[in-house]
Formats: sequence, C-alpha cells, structure tokens
Amino acid sequence: MKINIAQFLNGNEKVIPFDYNLDFSDVDISFQHPFTEPVKVNGQLINRAGYAYLQAKLTGDGHFTCDRCGECYDSPVDLDIDTALAYDLEDHDSESIFELDSEIADLDEIFYELLILSFGSKFLCREDCKGICPVCGVNLNITQCDCAKSEVNPRLAALDTLL
Repeated sequence: MKINIAQFLNGNEKVIPFDYNLDFSDVDISFQHPFTEPVKVNGQLINRAGYAYLQAKLTGDGHFTCDRCGECYDSPVDLDIDTALAYDLEDHDSESIFELDSEIADLDEIFYELLILSFGSKFLCREDCKGICPVCGVNLNITQCDCAKSEVNPRLAALDTLL
C-alpha cells in the first residue's frame, strides 16, 4: 500500500484506515522463513498537526527453529506500531520517527522493516532452553545425559593452564 505523504498532509483527509493481509513468506530472518501464512495488518494513518502518524497492529503465526536446541516451535507474532513518518528530517535522530526516502510511503515496506527489527538476534523455543549436549548431541530439554562436562576441547587445553 503506497501513500503520497505530502498529498495526504496537504489534503482534507485526516485518517486513512487499512485492514488487509500481507504475505511475508519471502521474509528471511536468520536463514529462516517463519511466515507460511499471511500476516494480518490493521491500523490507520493519521494526519496530526501536519505530520503523518502510523498506528498499526501486525498479527500472525511464526514457525521458528530454536537456535539452542534445534527444535521447531510455533510462536504468535503480535507487533504494535506507533510511529511518525517523515521524509524531510534535518539532523533529527529519533526512534519514534520512521524516516522515509521520499514523499511516497510504501506501508508494506515499512511493516516489513519494522517486523524484522522487532525480532531479537536469537530464536529460542523458551527462555530457559538448555540446548544440546556438546559431547553427545542430546536435547537437554528432554533428557539429561551422562557425558563428562569437564571435557575440554583439545584446541583450548592450553588456556586451562592459565587458570
């Protein structure tokens, strides 16, 4: 959905509502494509005192692979967006303002960028994920292993003498 911000701000229209599904199946986040179903986008673009203000909610289901244990898990995605849009910022560096490259705002691209930025650097099936055993490879969330945890990688054995 593309909107000319300059025309919107100079026009009589004060609110542009939107409600549609957005296909994020091509989104690559940490070598994963978590969105097999469209993400629901609901919100509005508001003309407030001469600036464009974007309020939106993105909801959907993501299918991820845990970075610690390698298990697949499903997680709901629920992202609230409240930001001002500006295409002519001069020396303003604010997290509450989304800077545009031109007067034309491609809302789909904005949602794409904000969705990717909302994810952390690691995907975890749960906060206390124990991962896998470095020796035998068993999932420590399911089974405890009897491996000797004090085994040191031979390449790092020389560092052990420093302690």
